[in-house]
Amino acid sequence: MKNVLSIKVKNQQTSLPRVLRIISRQGLKVENLVMSLSMDEKYLDINAKLDCINVPEQLVRLLEKQIEVESVDSTAGLNSLVMAI
Repeated sequence: MKNVLSIKVKNQQTSLPRVLRIISRQGLKVENLVMSLSMDEKYLDINAKLDCINVPEQLVRLLEKQIEVESVDSTAGLNSLVMAI
């Protein structure tokens, strides 16, 4: 089973690269990434499907410490990933 990490970040140029860098430094691979812009264009909603059985708590804590991160949620299973076409 794969895990989906849902992250809400401020819409800044460095937000996505920083999130991906933190994930890769934990030794995890992103299999699928879906990103959408909020209606007011202030936030990015990032859904990353990770190649791991359990999302490490350390990863969630590291992401929550980032200034531009508003929220982080880890959900097990493929059904929680909403595919944008």
